[in-house]
Amino acid sequence: MKIQTKGVFKMTNEPITNQELINAIMAMNAEVNNTNETSFIKELLFAKFLTPVEVITVDATNITNPANNTAFAFPFLGNKNNEKFIAVFTDPFALSKWQNQPNHQVAVLTYKNLAEVITQHNSDIKGFVINPFDHNVIITDDIIKNIQIPG
Repeated sequence: MKIQTKGVFKMTNEPITNQELINAIMAMNAEVNNTNETSFIKELLFAKFLTPVEVITVDATNITNPANNTAFAFPFLGNKNNEKFIAVFTDPFALSKWQNQPNHQVAVLTYKNLAEVITQHNSDIKGFVINPFDHNVIITDDIIKNIQIPG
């Protein structure tokens, strides 16, 4: 199951590491308290995530504005309740654990991008999962609704 969305998600070769976010996740896993949760949310809001996407050309004739003729399809992870989550990764090593599909590219998305995809599409996406094969931090649509995005 895939959802298609139009938008300008950056494709990049820049190094993405998110070490501060990983440190915040590890601190929160070691001890859940207000300080660690606040630090995690702060890092979450400013992180850049590597996300597998399938790039779909919607209108090949519209070459003057690529943002209007490109859609992205996200592959999903599911749970035992048949809920769907977008997989996101903090760094290339975590991403390397994803099953590599020949038609997938890697987009760089921010928390704001993910929140918009999850909350503004009339879909049944439950949220996103950070490093599903390592840290497995689940951010649900309910959590997204309660986090204020700065400016």
